[in-house]
Amino acid sequence: LWTVSAAESASGDRRDLALLVLVSSGKLIRSGRMAGHEIHEIEAKVGKVPEVDEDGVPSSDDRFQMKVGKTLLTWDGHQVSDSALASGTVEIAWASAEGDAGKGRGSLTLTPQWASPMVGSLKVEGKDHLAQALRTSPVRFVGPLYRGGGGEVRLAR
Repeated sequence: LWTVSAAESASGDRRDLALLVLVSSGKLIRSGRMAGHEIHEIEAKVGKVPEVDEDGVPSSDDRFQMKVGKTLLTWDGHQVSDSALASGTVEIAWASAEGDAGKGRGSLTLTPQWASPMVGSLKVEGKDHLAQALRTSPVRFVGPLYRGGGGEVRLAR
């Protein structure tokens, strides 16, 4: 999700406005579109960083790559070694900024077992609007990594 904080016009309550909802599941894209969400498909890859250091030792860092249109995001790094039991739930609720005049609403609820901070670097490549916006943004935060537990995505009109 790429969201911005906004206010509901009728109630004045704060809610996130989803600028982009990105998934790698065709089923979730179809379900979301039926609920008035404009959901975009991404290509995602997870693996090890292929580089080696000056001594020929392979990197132990992980690589997560995500391609959105003509934008390629590459995060190289690792979770820190001090994982902790996660406390509580992670909840994100949003209203759609695209699609049927922004009628779609959604929420993501995670109940992770473990949470780990992440260290690494994020690289943005591409010449489209998303790449330009991300390159000019001062925020380049990735994390935390959540493991175990469960989660739920709800999409409504």
